[in-house]
Amino acid sequence: MPGDPGVLTYLTEASEPRPGEGALCVGDPVVLRQGVRSGKLEAWSPAGRKLGSLPPAESEALSGLLAEGADRLRGHIAALIPRPRLVGPGRIHIRVTEWG
Repeated sequence: MPGDPGVLTYLTEASEPRPGEGALCVGDPVVLRQGVRSGKLEAWSPAGRKLGSLPPAESEALSGLLAEGADRLRGHIAALIPRPRLVGPGRIHIRVTEWG
């Protein structure tokens, strides 16, 4: 989805899919919201699957986009980057396109 306006970020602590959950694809919708315990922004699929958390600095910067009363940012998966030697879920890049 080249040329989309928005803010590009990435996830750490990306979660492995559970049995029965489909693979993630570029273009899949994502919702970012504050984590209840951590306070960091967390990425969730519309179906309620936690995808991972933003790094602390990214989370702090993007938290400023949350307007008073708004509790989430919306976007989509911009890229899926595999880890070397295919260890772990890799890195998920998110393009945030709606806030406030």
